[in-house]
Order: sequence, then structure tokens, then C-alpha cells
Amino acid sequence: MRSSFAGVMKVKVNDDTIATIVQMRGTGHSIKEIAKAIDASPSVVQYWLNRLKKWSQARNPDDVLMAVLLRAYAFEKAGRP
Repeated sequence: MRSSFAGVMKVKVNDDTIATIVQMRGTGHSIKEIAKAIDASPSVVQYWLNRLKKWSQARNPDDVLMAVLLRAYAFEKAGRP
């Protein structure tokens, strides 16, 4: 999941990872716990939570949640390439 570029660690976040962040945060897990589960830094988790929050403020929060969860589910069912 991690790649290095000029000594800086970059985390590749896919739909499944975002769904995991949403699911774990929604069930009361701390940012540190989520970061450990997805093998990323807490700042990566916080970045995505902030990004999802802004997206849900601009749109219907229910639609944002469903889009995140259904997209990950659809890829799982279809077999991610």
C-alpha cells in the first residue's frame, strides 16, 4: 500500500481503504486504530475524514456514505481487476 518517492512515504488509498476508514470511524475506532488497520499514518486517515466531511457538507451526507460503501462493495462483488 505504501510507496516511496524521494524519501517521502506515500499511501495509495483505494475505494476499499476509504470504506474501511468510514466503517471503522462510524463504529467508534480512533484515528490511530484506523491508521494501524490500513497501514497508514494518522494524518492520512484525518485527511480522508476531512475530505469526506467536506464532500458530505456540499451534498447529502447519506448519499456520500452510500456512495463510499456501495462503490467498495460493487468492486468486491465484481472482482477488482
